[in-house]
Amino acid sequence: MITGIIVALPEEVSTLTAKKLAKGDVEFLDAQHVLIYSGTGSTNARAAAGKLMDLGATRLISWGCAAGINPALTPGDLMLPLSLLNAAQESLPVDLAWHSHAARHLEVGARFQGCLLESETIVSLSSEKLALFQQTSAQALDMESFA
Repeated sequence: MITGIIVALPEEVSTLTAKKLAKGDVEFLDAQHVLIYSGTGSTNARAAAGKLMDLGATRLISWGCAAGINPALTPGDLMLPLSLLNAAQESLPVDLAWHSHAARHLEVGARFQGCLLESETIVSLSSEKLALFQQTSAQALDMESFA
């Protein structure tokens, strides 16, 4: 079984491989894990997911940093989402068996396991993040995971 890992930013790629990848490049980390540098945004992530599935990936991970919108989150906190919510308020659950497996095998526990919100734009103001948290109860947001 192959797990595909979608990574949006070069800084995030460097946490998984020392190789310098260009957008769209694929790197097999081993026989069961393949990484793709997608670039930012849902369109790029969707294309990357398709490419990984064409290579045989049956599971996908969106790997990288997310903006914390729950005021209790601090930089470096690990979040393992239980669900994804897009900008149109459509919810997508994660595979709970796989989620539990990942949670059991993490060296550092995920303090937050709620909803991850999709954003179509970068949200940098604290007031905007707080408003999104209050509206959705999501813990964090990114631009790729829902794709």
